[in-house]
Formats: sequence, C-alpha cells, structure tokens
Amino acid sequence: MKTLVFTMILSGLLAAGATANPVKKPNTTPKASVEQQLADRLTVPKALRASRENSVVVVQFRLDERNRVKNPQIFTGDQSLNDELTQQLMNLRLVPTEPVAYVEQVYTARLRFRAPQHMGTLASR
Repeated sequence: MKTLVFTMILSGLLAAGATANPVKKPNTTPKASVEQQLADRLTVPKALRASRENSVVVVQFRLDERNRVKNPQIFTGDQSLNDELTQQLMNLRLVPTEPVAYVEQVYTARLRFRAPQHMGTLASR
C-alpha cells in the first residue's frame, strides 16, 4: 500500500513538473524589416564611395521558396552601380517580416547610402 501511494505521489509530482515549464517555440519572426536586413548585409558600392553626397537606391526583388533574393532590379542610371548591387543581392537570404501573401510577391526597398564623413587629420597619441 505504501509503495502504491508513493508511486502515485511521485508520478503526480513528475506530471506537474512537466507541465509547469512548457517548451516555447522560438520566435521566427525577424525583428528587422526587409530594408534593414538589406542595409545590414550590403556594402557601399564602389560607384558611391567616391561620392560626397548621400544616395538613395530603389531595389525590387522576389524571394524564392528558400527566402533567397531572386530577380533583383535596381533603379539607377549608373550601370556599374546596378551590376555591383545585383551581384551583392544575388542569393542573399532574407527573412520576411510578414507572411508571404503569394508566391511571386514583389518586395520594394529603398536603400540609403550615406556619404563618407571625412574627419581631417587624426590627433596624435
């Protein structure tokens, strides 16, 4: 009788402990927008490094079934800039911030490139 009571109490405690700390699913929704993800992964193109002005480039693309960029279109008049950004964008993997509405959804991103800040001479140590 004592073993039966002990077994029931032990199983009750184990069952309560298993449900007290449920396993949570990781949050797969990214915190960064698609534009922010692009800004974090792209480097300033050579065509814009020499410029002393800020630049805005509009990019359109689709994501394939593995969330990689496909068919990027860059809207600038500079072909070398278009080619360099296309090269950087190809096969870049992004995480959509919203559920994909349909398979061929087109994303449009406005990328801002800041002109480099020239600080003059550095102070000696």
